[in-house]
Amino acid sequence: MQRISCFSEGEAGNRKEATLLQSLGPCRGFVIVVLLAFAASEARADYVVIDLGVIPGGSISQGMAISRSGAITGYGDAGSTASRAFITGPGSGQLTDLGTLGGFSSHGVGVNGAGQVIGDSNVASGRTHAFVGSGPGTLQDLGVLRGWTDSYGTGINDSGQVAGYGVLAGGGTRAFSGSVQGGITELGTLGGPNSLAYGINASGVIVGAADTATGRTHAFISTGGGLTDLGGLGTSDTSYGLAINDHGIVVGFGGYPNAYHAFRMRGDGTLEDLQTLSGTGSSFAAGVNNHGDVVGWSSARGSGSHAFLVRSGSSQMIDLNHLIANGTGWVLSQAGGINDFGQIVGTGSYNGVPHAFLLTPTLTPVPEPSALVLVGLGSALAAARGARALRRGRTGGRGGGGPAGGPPAR
Repeated sequence: MQRISCFSEGEAGNRKEATLLQSLGPCRGFVIVVLLAFAASEARADYVVIDLGVIPGGSISQGMAISRSGAITGYGDAGSTASRAFITGPGSGQLTDLGTLGGFSSHGVGVNGAGQVIGDSNVASGRTHAFVGSGPGTLQDLGVLRGWTDSYGTGINDSGQVAGYGVLAGGGTRAFSGSVQGGITELGTLGGPNSLAYGINASGVIVGAADTATGRTHAFISTGGGLTDLGGLGTSDTSYGLAINDHGIVVGFGGYPNAYHAFRMRGDGTLEDLQTLSGTGSSFAAGVNNHGDVVGWSSARGSGSHAFLVRSGSSQMIDLNHLIANGTGWVLSQAGGINDFGQIVGTGSYNGVPHAFLLTPTLTPVPEPSALVLVGLGSALAAARGARALRRGRTGGRGGGGPAGGPPAR
């Protein structure tokens, strides 16, 4: 968002402000009101929203994950009904079609700092295999294990370690871990028939969900020595872990009889119910950065879903549509990932068409009007100048991704 200022910086600016103050005379109060209204509108614009566009020849796109370096992946159409995985990044200016493993469609789900994308693609036989790749013609097939028919890649860290799940020939799913070089390994379950892995952090800790011996589905973490049950959420005692940061904080969603609620794992290992934007319906937490900021989507007042942010140290779910400028043409419906710079990737409706978006933090919001003391034009000008202070910088990021909806996985 471009900011417009009538005032120059330094001493020259102070002299111009003093001259302006003297010349306003009886209009001073009006100018104060105008500046306060400006400040109130600026308080909303915590983020600049960027349209990531579409794959050349396509019309729609969906943003899934963003890395610490700002590489972004997702998928969109490419002039046909088939989906194609894409990658884009800082200064790219376009979505690059990653192609397929010989089939007709592919999906980008996670991306690491080196720009390696993990996802899934049809192969020539029509089955679906997990892949890792960084550009057109580079997709490497992670294959399937004995007894599997299909595989799906969901997370990759900066070391190239991967997570995902396979589909059994007789029905059911199994989480896997591994790498391109070393192959993939099945992770097992929590005593029940199924498991799914959705994300992986820098230390190789994997997060997902698995059936228990009692018939519940619980979020788990795995460090390579089996699965650790994180317990359930809500009266249905159900949970799915979708993402994990480098400090081991897991986010996801859990069950109630008629809805799911997003959760964030507390420091003591319990699951914190993040509720919903509307007070009813469902919510899903899909991404978390190393500061503990959480993004996802929730039922919104009215209809449909809205992307949300829960800041570190807070339990308040904030509608991301309230943190961008008015009149952009956007309705932000889902947030898929957030890195440590605070950049958020997701999907929304841009003038009625589904497009992937990138939110980049802008300047520090000024105080709300009620917090300003009406002591003269000088105070109002100081508040306007305060809006120019840059938001605190952030480093690092998450290299995993999550599903584009609730369970089960695609």
